[in-house]
Amino acid sequence: MKFMLFCILFIVLFSTGLFSQSIILHNSDFQKKHHTNYNNQSENIFNLKTNPHFLKKRTSNNQIKKIDSLITTAKPIYDNSVKILFEYNDNDLISAYFRYSLWNDEWNLYDKTMLLYNSIGLLTDRVVQYWNGGFWTNNFQEIYIYDEIGNEIEYLSQSWIDSAWVNEIRSTSSYDSSQFLQGSITERWEVRYWQNNSKIEYKYNETMQIDSIRFYEYSSYSWQKVFLTIYNYDDFGKLEYLVSQKWNGNKWENNIKLQIDTLKYGQQINETFYDWDNNEWIKFGRVIYYYDNDKYFHHAHCEYWLNDTWVSNIDGIHVYNPDGFEIHYLTHELNIYYEQPTSVKGENSNLIIDEFELYQNYPNPFNPTTVIKYSIPNNTVIAFRQPTEKQSAVITSVNSFPHNDNMNVKLVVYDILGREITTLVNEVKLPGTYEVIFDSKDLPSGLYFYRLQSGEFIKTKKMLLLK
Repeated sequence: MKFMLFCILFIVLFSTGLFSQSIILHNSDFQKKHHTNYNNQSENIFNLKTNPHFLKKRTSNNQIKKIDSLITTAKPIYDNSVKILFEYNDNDLISAYFRYSLWNDEWNLYDKTMLLYNSIGLLTDRVVQYWNGGFWTNNFQEIYIYDEIGNEIEYLSQSWIDSAWVNEIRSTSSYDSSQFLQGSITERWEVRYWQNNSKIEYKYNETMQIDSIRFYEYSSYSWQKVFLTIYNYDDFGKLEYLVSQKWNGNKWENNIKLQIDTLKYGQQINETFYDWDNNEWIKFGRVIYYYDNDKYFHHAHCEYWLNDTWVSNIDGIHVYNPDGFEIHYLTHELNIYYEQPTSVKGENSNLIIDEFELYQNYPNPFNPTTVIKYSIPNNTVIAFRQPTEKQSAVITSVNSFPHNDNMNVKLVVYDILGREITTLVNEVKLPGTYEVIFDSKDLPSGLYFYRLQSGEFIKTKKMLLLK
């Protein structure tokens, strides 16, 4: 299918950090490097990292915004949902994250990832362990090496096999005198030696934006051309679209096009994919991203063009936040929830949520989507983390703790006659403030109501849809 072709051909350029919405061409090593198997997993994580050069960027209110949790779902394509909970160190860098899978309506601990940094905040080690029912078992690790000015020059991936770390993938990068990335070579470990596998070359235009990226594979003792990605910008230097071409042995041929459209003053970005067929571009998929006023991501979902309509789909979702946080995931829908912001003055009163709250949706009136925000008080969870040793904390599912009905949160939308339109939330929630997208694309204009209920707490607000 076309959406799977997209996943293989277009991978986010997470390793360079040169731009925020950027796609590169096929990398046959990518699945091995990040342990992603497209054949037997309906969704999986690509990569997660932070860039310390941006970590002190605040919101427009001069506050720090940290991610509390992330939830993805492959429904309705596959019955698969994943939740990730984050921990931070004293420098506001992610020190660990814990992944859960939803099974029989309960979140079950699946694996954890521990991150280590050097003295200037650059990621040096990423170790992943999976939960084996009663203990942690090593899975794989990644090692990052930098030059004296902080450029990543080497990447090493190793798997835990027979109680030892075994080499898998190594990538080395080179830079020019202006510290622009020129290229990288990826090698695969063949029992006793490193074997060339793939190569990427970067070209820049006169304004030092990426002009093109070429991808090669090592075959028959030489580098063979495979894919070329060409970047196209508007008059203001903003990326408009990319074109991927494949080498047919004699010349480059069009393959896939990515069109990037920014809407609602940057709060919505649509990435639409086209396939080159019979000498014309035919659209086949899209990913829609939503951001807040500070350009922080909070929601995205994927769709596939079928029989002249958009239907649910699984594709790669790629998140870049202003503070340097990145995550790349293969799924249908992804939502990120943030901790209550903390002031740079050290005021922490906002961290304590004393009561349930349902906020007015925004925008209002709206068409076709609006954001509904609500808060869960801190006293709804009896216990959260077990006492642990450093770098080996275990976060237990909320469902395993004693709780009452107050912990289950339900958010429902009704029409003016009181008929239920949709249930936006119906699950156990950790304390914090959450946002959810309501999409009214199939509804007529009019007055609607949304109600938050948890135990004895009930609150209703109204919103106006104008088309």
